[in-house]
Amino acid sequence: KQAIAAGPGAIGAVNFAYSVVRTPHPCEDSTADAEHPTVDAKMCVDIILSFQCLSAEGLPSENRRPFCKLNVKKDAETLGVEKHKTAAASDYTDPEFNGDVWTVQWTEPLIEPVLESGNA
Repeated sequence: KQAIAAGPGAIGAVNFAYSVVRTPHPCEDSTADAEHPTVDAKMCVDIILSFQCLSAEGLPSENRRPFCKLNVKKDAETLGVEKHKTAAASDYTDPEFNGDVWTVQWTEPLIEPVLESGNA
C-alpha cells in the first residue's frame, strides 16, 4: 500500500509504502513472561511490518537536509522503540528518499475476550 501522511498544521507531506502481515499460530510455550506476566494465551500472532520512505513534498525551503525516520513501538509495556532513518536528501523542498525497505517483526499473544456473566 502507498499513503501520504500530512496532519493538521503540517508543513508538508510524506509519501511512503507499507504492508502489515499478521500470521496467527499456536503459542510455542507459555506466553506469561516479564513483558506480559498475567497473559497465558493459547494463540499468538506474528506481525511483520514492511515500510519504505519514498518522498516528501511541500517542505519549507530552509537550509536543512530532510530525512525520513520511522519509530516502531512493538508493545505498550516497553519503553524503547525500534528506530530507522534514511540518509539526508539533497532536495530541500521535495526530496526523494527511495530508501531501503525496513522490516520489523515481533510476536504477540492473542487474548480471548472475557464475557461478564449476567450480561446478555
